[in-house]
Amino acid sequence: MITALQNLISRRGKFIFIPLLLVIVVSFVLYLSQGSSIFDFLPDGQREKMEFFGHDLNDNAQMSSLNAQNRVAAVFGSSIGPVGEVMDKADADFLGMMNMELQRAFSSNSQDVDRSQLQYLFQAIQSWPYQPKRLKVRRIAMSGLFDAEFSRASVEAKLALDAQAEAWNLLPLNHNIKEANKYFSQWLMSIDPVLGIDANRSAVFESVAKNRNFDPRGIESILYSHFRAHLVEDIYTEGGFVLDEEAEIDLRINDFAWDAEALSLSLDDLEATDPHLVTLSMSALPKAGESIEITYGDKKRKFVFITGQGDANSSDVQVSLGQDMAVFSANLSESMKEQDFGFSVTPLASGSLALSPDSLRLPMSFPVFSSSSTVMSFSDEVTAPLAAFHEERKSDEVFAEPARTFATAMTFRSRDFLSVPSEPEEARLRSYFERNKESFAPPPPPPPPPPAPDSNASAGEQGPVGEGEPEAVADQKIESLALLAESNASEEIAEVTFADVREEVRQRIIDGDRIDAERDAEDLAKEAASRFLLELHQLSDDLKRKYASSYEQLRQSPELQSLLDENNVAQGKIDFSEQDMEVRGGILGLERRESEKRVNRAPLQEVASLSKSSFFTRSIRKSRDGYVIFVLDKKTEEGPGSFSSTSFSLLYREYAAQLKADALAALADRTLASLQGDSNSSVPSVGLKVQVSKKDSRLLRGYYDGLDGQVGSQLDKLEKERDLITSAERDSNATAAQLARKEVIDAEIEVIRARQAALDKESALGQKLADACQDLKPDGSWSELERTEDSVVFVCLKAAYFLKKATMEASEIEARVEDLQFARAEKGRDFVLRDLLSRESAKND
Repeated sequence: MITALQNLISRRGKFIFIPLLLVIVVSFVLYLSQGSSIFDFLPDGQREKMEFFGHDLNDNAQMSSLNAQNRVAAVFGSSIGPVGEVMDKADADFLGMMNMELQRAFSSNSQDVDRSQLQYLFQAIQSWPYQPKRLKVRRIAMSGLFDAEFSRASVEAKLALDAQAEAWNLLPLNHNIKEANKYFSQWLMSIDPVLGIDANRSAVFESVAKNRNFDPRGIESILYSHFRAHLVEDIYTEGGFVLDEEAEIDLRINDFAWDAEALSLSLDDLEATDPHLVTLSMSALPKAGESIEITYGDKKRKFVFITGQGDANSSDVQVSLGQDMAVFSANLSESMKEQDFGFSVTPLASGSLALSPDSLRLPMSFPVFSSSSTVMSFSDEVTAPLAAFHEERKSDEVFAEPARTFATAMTFRSRDFLSVPSEPEEARLRSYFERNKESFAPPPPPPPPPPAPDSNASAGEQGPVGEGEPEAVADQKIESLALLAESNASEEIAEVTFADVREEVRQRIIDGDRIDAERDAEDLAKEAASRFLLELHQLSDDLKRKYASSYEQLRQSPELQSLLDENNVAQGKIDFSEQDMEVRGGILGLERRESEKRVNRAPLQEVASLSKSSFFTRSIRKSRDGYVIFVLDKKTEEGPGSFSSTSFSLLYREYAAQLKADALAALADRTLASLQGDSNSSVPSVGLKVQVSKKDSRLLRGYYDGLDGQVGSQLDKLEKERDLITSAERDSNATAAQLARKEVIDAEIEVIRARQAALDKESALGQKLADACQDLKPDGSWSELERTEDSVVFVCLKAAYFLKKATMEASEIEARVEDLQFARAEKGRDFVLRDLLSRESAKND
């Protein structure tokens, strides 16, 4: 197609080119312009209709009209609020925007900041969570800071309310009902009092109509339609009903006190240990010269058993056999501990040794244990359980093989286009020197010749130190030195000659030529990469048509291989997953573009987005070696991981955590069954228990603050006494009694700190219990409050009290009733509107 156009233009010249260019420009301006495109209004026979309360939401003309009406309503803040997640997202986004504006104002440190406006913004942020939803919708709509999702959801809610109004025959839009105009005017005044004056209203409508390309009468019609929709919404919001007793309880919600208990179980209560790696069993004493070998992480040690004196030059660990198995077992255990493998050695009753790993020093590869003795053997206790555990969890994210992208990096290396500059000629050296003579430093003056020795001098004893010179003589010498410096400065500096700096001139020219050659090589590499990308783009359409059935055939096609062979390109295979994308990009030295820096996007994300239909990157990218273009080889989906490729540290850590979690869950189930069983059954002895008697959260906090203050004062007193002893010890003035007292103080401090930690845990559990009491029934039954990976909390509310008897004013109760009714009515409005929307959407489904 492009070739045909080129031939046509070459034959017809500018007579064809100018009109064709005009058509292209106009078409793209229409297509790329914001808002609706002219192409949106062309009929599309393949478009599927989406009926929604009498409107086709897939009809671009209808949606354009509805969106325009919604934008007009937004100017006046009369848009209909959406429901569900769309409203929640808009709510959070607008609050975040106000916080950003406040932070920007504080960070600017400008004197021009309007303090009153800043105070208004701060108050708006503080009160935003408590504002009615209708007011929030109005603020968001008038700001214009909402997305297309909010606009569409608002349009759909408006259509649902219109349908209800039509069903009720409420203020039909094709009828002019004079009695309703008075209420419409009042509604406009509630938006802005300025709209209550006819002249002002007309001026505002004309201004909005001009900006929105509407007829002024159309503005009034749009607002009247939204006025009717708000009337329907008002009917829905009348559905909230609250009893006076509810309002009274709500007003006194913080006046309750509780009799309650809580029990918390955690992993610490299990006293569980990690599973053993292996157990070394011994049936008898081994023979001298026999050995065991352990490979753990990067350490590999051989333990050789000896009798008598060992070999000091041996690289093996020599273990004395001793007289019996008990002595030998102790010697072997101590030798293993000295090697600091990263596992503990525990003697068993049978004389065997159990090896348990340190969870913080687990090796990546599986440990290897071997024995050359027939009376000693290692029993592997984890490999089989780990394999079974991995088989159950191999599809979990932690073990699954991530999705990977395989690609070929076509690198046009700068060094492949580098031309080594030739040695500079003599004439060029001299010319460079003459042009840049001032930049060369003169050669240093030759050192003075050494003084001639005195022929009559002879070595003798060192004479006595002479007296210091008078001050006047010293001043005279200083003046002489100053005169000498002035005379040296007045001497002419020796002129630089070409012979003096010839080598420096040569090196400067060579360095400059090398920089120019590297710059030229980089430009040539960039041009070659751009030319290759253009050729690949021209070839890609033919390849996709010819090898449409198989991408593998396309990738191995002779046409593509020929293109690669014709270009001076270095091919390198890469593969990466989402987790190691950053690391692989760093190894290749890929530079981030400015757009990628702004959104913190990895360079290889572009490669990860390639597909069979778009199998190469559409632009060249700068790398450490030159310029690179990536061609997709294949992609693999996420799948189950293999046991052989999973690291031992990950497997063991997850396996040990699962064992503890299972043990905690079993303990929690047994405990809850016991608590909910016989009412006379006692609370289990394990776990942390807290009891609350006639206290609320405020009193409970004060109680634990008092205990914490007592313990803290004891700790401060002991620490001050310890500091005095430490100061005396530092000055070597401490007595033996003080040093003994210091040891006692250290022990007491440890006990007090443990008590502080226990109080902190009790306080946290008590506050959690007090907060939960409002939602519990005071029937004395136990229930599970929460369960996490490492803890379970059970609670029981026995009784509830009012802390004080108070008579509520009727006005207070009435005001709280209105607040609760309004909040409940907003929820009811959302429930009804959500039901209408879901039913209408279900018709299309």
